[in-house]
Amino acid sequence: MENKRIVICGSMGFYDQMLLVHNSLLNNMIPSVLPADDEEMALKLTNYQFEDYKRRVSFRYLKTIRDLKTWCVLVINPKKHGISDYIGPNTFAEIAVAFSNRKKIYLMYDIPSVYEDELQAWRAISLNGILDQLISNYNEICLKDDRQLKLFPN
Repeated sequence: MENKRIVICGSMGFYDQMLLVHNSLLNNMIPSVLPADDEEMALKLTNYQFEDYKRRVSFRYLKTIRDLKTWCVLVINPKKHGISDYIGPNTFAEIAVAFSNRKKIYLMYDIPSVYEDELQAWRAISLNGILDQLISNYNEICLKDDRQLKLFPN
């Protein structure tokens, strides 16, 4: 059975940090998915073409979040535009899709006050900048499930 994966979400302005987290998860043998870096596409396409591109990419990423192989979303949410623990509208939509599909929600930093009621009700877990809890939870939950399945041969 293929291991469950983590889908990384966040503002594209945080792409470098997303890449670092992705590599850290891979170093811990945890599969993860990154959004496509759209910076180059933004320079090549007209506004209309880029909107169409973003719409298609967003739809595919939401489908990735809903996929059965996805265990959780990890939101990269440092300070942006003077706002601590920034979560933009597209990222919040991704979190809502994860919640509606019963995926765990992890925030790299803390819960922003603007979404506090929803994210607390949805049991989002704040990591305060440290991946240890996520890695531990993944190993305990996802790898335990994998070991149990191997007890029963096909």
